[in-house]
Amino acid sequence: MNIIIAIIIIGLGLLGAKKALAYIPRDYSKTEIILLTKKWGLIYGIDSLIIEAVIQVESNYNPKAVNPADPSYGLMQILHRENGWSTAEALLKQLGKSIPENLEEMKEYLFNPNNNIELGGFYIKTILNKYGFDNIDIYNIGETSYSRGYRNIDYKNKVHSAYFKLKG
Repeated sequence: MNIIIAIIIIGLGLLGAKKALAYIPRDYSKTEIILLTKKWGLIYGIDSLIIEAVIQVESNYNPKAVNPADPSYGLMQILHRENGWSTAEALLKQLGKSIPENLEEMKEYLFNPNNNIELGGFYIKTILNKYGFDNIDIYNIGETSYSRGYRNIDYKNKVHSAYFKLKG
């Protein structure tokens, strides 16, 4: 069984390795999204159920989700502002990846579930390594707000609840 999952994860990795602009928008099943969380959880050495719990809270598994107020995009609601702070750009730089040239290319990049989970998973890994799972609300509020004493306990509780339900 583990070999089958590994083959599927490797296959998804090969598909996701194509340039973002080659991404063809399509509907992704919940099963495909879960396989991507397992892939990136394995790559980053974190529990994939934490990634899945954040996806559940942020977008309810909708790869096309948009929060126009932030604005944030995709499964993990990655923040990107053209004129101002962009979590997407910061994460891409940390991962040594090129930054899409304009807003449409960035949206296309972030609507790709593999790309979105790669960035969100990396951010979760960073949070877990620095602050632990009890501070997962940093994913929602950012490290600057956290360092200023702000917390989003409601968000933390939602992610914890989703995680423990997924864990069974």
